[in-house]
Amino acid sequence: AALVQEELRLSGIAMAGPGNMPLAETTAGRILLGLARLVGSDLPRNEVIAWLTSCPVKAPEAHRLTFHPSNWDAISRKAGVVKGLYQWEQRLGQYAEDMERLAEEGVRLGDVPEARTARMKSEADATRALLDFVTGLTDRLKAPPDGSGWPDFTGWAQNLLTAYLDQTTANSREVEEAALRRVEDTLQEMRALDEVEAGPSFEGFRLALEEALATTS
Repeated sequence: AALVQEELRLSGIAMAGPGNMPLAETTAGRILLGLARLVGSDLPRNEVIAWLTSCPVKAPEAHRLTFHPSNWDAISRKAGVVKGLYQWEQRLGQYAEDMERLAEEGVRLGDVPEARTARMKSEADATRALLDFVTGLTDRLKAPPDGSGWPDFTGWAQNLLTAYLDQTTANSREVEEAALRRVEDTLQEMRALDEVEAGPSFEGFRLALEEALATTS
């Protein structure tokens, strides 16, 4: 079924019928579940970067020109980030300062090509953009406390989708828009779980979300 649907899509032939891709594997599903799995973690660099580079994450409005996940991967590696918000803040901040200092010294002494000093300044800007992004991500990953209602958790999850899903880069716009609607509908349906189990833990919500998104789009 998957092969038939893929061949029809590549051939530009319209098709009607049930989907065969789990919602968890759509862009909306991957964005949301990737974020949910980062909640409560110490922000391991490899997990944050894996999420950033494997999902169509929306570029922050203030850093559109410096938002390049693959470049952020290289920068965070060179800065020596492993995990923990303190490391992200301290090591990225130090790396940005080092790049700015080297660029300034190169200009002052005149012994560094202009193109190279420009690259160092650009890298410093990109480093600070990554630092702002991680700081903002940390704030948004503060889920409602255990015992909150299902509407609290689903509303928080919807806000994450709105904040981070970039729909402009989807490979198949129609398919992905339909999948997004299904994910959002799923979140709406989960609000009613308050009638079954009031006051879940975040872990309970996450497991329920994973199970719900295991269905096909």
